[in-house]
Amino acid sequence: MGCFREMYATTARLAKEQSVRVMRLYVEHDNMKAQAVCERLGMARLPYVMYQTEL
Repeated sequence: MGCFREMYATTARLAKEQSVRVMRLYVEHDNMKAQAVCERLGMARLPYVMYQTEL
């Protein structure tokens, strides 16, 4: 998790410097490892479902 933690921290810092208020990360439903990392970083799980269409 060290590499991701560093990328996350850098991205969050740069975003805050630009007055960004929210940062989202999309994770596959079955990627439990990534979900655990997000939760350890203090990110909140959101109740959204995504849709898309091929054009």
